[in-house]
Amino acid sequence: MPSDLVFVTYEDRPEAVVGVALLARSLVEHNPGAKLLVYSPLSSVSDAVAGLETVEHIYTDEYVGSGWNVKPHVLLRALDIVETAIWLDTDIVVTGDLRTQIEKIDADAVAVSQDFRMPGEVGSHLRVKDFQLPPGRPLEYAVNGGSILVRRQHRALVEAWRDILKYEPYQQAQKAPRSERIPSFYSDQEALWAILASAPFADTPVFFFMTGRDVIFHCGANGYHVMHRLRNLFHDRSKFVHMLGRYKPWSFEEKPSVFSAPHDYLNLVCFELSPFHKAAQPFKSQVGDPAWLEIRTIPARIFNALALGNVALRGLPLAAGAWLLSAFGRRAPL
Repeated sequence: MPSDLVFVTYEDRPEAVVGVALLARSLVEHNPGAKLLVYSPLSSVSDAVAGLETVEHIYTDEYVGSGWNVKPHVLLRALDIVETAIWLDTDIVVTGDLRTQIEKIDADAVAVSQDFRMPGEVGSHLRVKDFQLPPGRPLEYAVNGGSILVRRQHRALVEAWRDILKYEPYQQAQKAPRSERIPSFYSDQEALWAILASAPFADTPVFFFMTGRDVIFHCGANGYHVMHRLRNLFHDRSKFVHMLGRYKPWSFEEKPSVFSAPHDYLNLVCFELSPFHKAAQPFKSQVGDPAWLEIRTIPARIFNALALGNVALRGLPLAAGAWLLSAFGRRAPL
């Protein structure tokens, strides 16, 4: 890895420290020499990354309670010491050599993930308008903030993102349930999208890590889309897996009952068939053999056996069902 590049993340949720361990170990495994800085007020993070020479826990308690709004602060700290910084969420498992992707990114470009399969034109317009920014350009795709590459030359852009997160309507929206927020104020990534689409930064090139090709999302039954599964059936070239949504791997420490909590149970089945579950398997013993890295549900065992463990195939029936439901205007239960 280039010495002027560093990966960064942040975590202050004790239950999510295992995610830090998975991220760190998977990054080092697939990208030897990669430097990861983990900013956190939790002493348990040091234990989680112990033995990994290129991973450093940097104690900080100044961002506690910031949630996802911490990202620009951490990136700016990293840019004080290196030329290029890459943020990765702690619900990501790295599955490939990220250098091959980084080499594709123009020297003056920002990189973000494509958010699912959404087009970006209408969303760009709405986010610029709702944050009251001067319009600049529509982005081709929706922005996901789980992985972000910026360079020192983008400091003004990152500072603008940090500052706009203080916008009062956005701050008020964060106090409400997500279902009650307008799309522009869902999370920090909407603000980043607005900044990238605004006039002051319209000339900054944007590189997208493409969903289904570079990054695979897990978010319910069809986060990993049917068409992407078919394309990756025999040769998956993705570089990392990102688990989105309110369910996280550590949400399933206790197996929910199919009778008293059927929705949670179905989400567990979906998770046990997910690309995240598969990608985390090589590091299972290194993170304490958590129960949620077993396959404990009967449906998941059956689908996994029929698919011979193929991660694209084993979740295909659920993904196809969710796709059909969405085609008829209904939301899948997963």
